Amino acid sequence: MKSLSNSLFFIQEFLISCKQNYFSHAVTVISIGLAFTILGVILSFWWSGQVLTDYIKDQGEIMVFYSENISDNKINELSTNLSQLSGVKNVYNVDKDEAKEQMNKILGEEGKILDYFEDNPLSPYFEVNISVENINHAMDKISQYDNVEHTRTNTEVLAQMESLTRIFIYFASLFATLTAISIMIITSHIIRLGLLSRQEEISTLQLLGATRGFIAIPFVMEGTFLGALGGLTSGGLLYITLPRLHELIISALPFIPIPTVVELLSTLIISFTLLGAFFGCVGSSITLLKSNWA
Repeated sequence: MKSLSNSLFFIQEFLISCKQNYFSHAVTVISIGLAFTILGVILSFWWSGQVLTDYIKDQGEIMVFYSENISDNKINELSTNLSQLSGVKNVYNVDKDEAKEQMNKILGEEGKILDYFEDNPLSPYFEVNISVENINHAMDKISQYDNVEHTRTNTEVLAQMESLTRIFIYFASLFATLTAISIMIITSHIIRLGLLSRQEEISTLQLLGATRGFIAIPFVMEGTFLGALGGLTSGGLLYITLPRLHELIISALPFIPIPTVVELLSTLIISFTLLGAFFGCVGSSITLLKSNWA
């Protein structure tokens, strides 16, 4: 019964504090929400980049361009040699007409420029699907084959994606650290203001025999609640921004299995709410331990 009475007292004191400082609390929640929203956008780009990088790793490709003037037997011979390379999953011959169709799909409206050429300017090639770890060895072998004009791989794209992913990881880690520090500073400041504004009530409770821990609990609840509410607020903001960002990524890379908005939102909202509550609790606890309020 006593524990229930204490719990009701803590909730009552927490609600009184929120009512007295509703404006500063609203600003605090919005500030935390905005910080988490920016972090969420950065993490969504990192997540999408990581999925894209993993996809490319499984889609190693070598484009082997060969001379247009060789016979069908030579083409078949080259195809057989490519199929026998270590790590090769599939070899597909793309002739000039199909190469033009693919280029038109990639360029869209700008692909019409190819129609101004009297002859198809594109070259035929073999599309070799191969494990990424086998690409370098395969390139050495292909360079020794006859009738091969030049080759192209997607390893450069993979390297660029991995580099971009590392950059996003760096910025996400940096901003996550800054977000955690800012949440603790903001909640610490709010709790300090609450302590100053309720100094008389604190003194009265001390005269009645209340311990520091007993008096501190409503303030810790306040900081925890503000942090969690800030995390939920960011969820609402991300609900507005992430679908549009997702549409932009999908329109640019329709063939890549980018994580769905539902996956991103559910993960980010739960994580930010828990992290907000944790950092809010830590920030308020630090203030209560360092301040000379009792």
